[in-house]
Amino acid sequence: MTRPGGTQRPFAESELRGLRERVTEAYRRELDVPLCDLAGAFRDWECHRIDAFELSDLIHKFHKGESRLLWKRYDGPDADHLVAHALALGILRSDEVTRGVPEKLEPIIERYIHLREGVAKK
Repeated sequence: MTRPGGTQRPFAESELRGLRERVTEAYRRELDVPLCDLAGAFRDWECHRIDAFELSDLIHKFHKGESRLLWKRYDGPDADHLVAHALALGILRSDEVTRGVPEKLEPIIERYIHLREGVAKK
């Protein structure tokens, strides 16, 4: 059965398990970026370049902003779409995904690439 915008081939249980593992890894990698920025803010606070109020505000903005957006993106049942999105953006490499799965995801990956290119042209 084909889901709207989804893959046409079903996944074996081992492939689904691998997809879920890759979703976790993609989420971790995307979350690392704003967390590194926040870690820098902690260093600034330790060196007295910013005060506790500024640090608290940055923590709040992280929690309400990027952290929440990423959590919403990755908190879903569509592991195939999440992995395809991560592959299209280069967050994951195809050699990190269970053998044969990138080929099954190719239509979704291509759609994400075209969407990204369309946004980049605007």
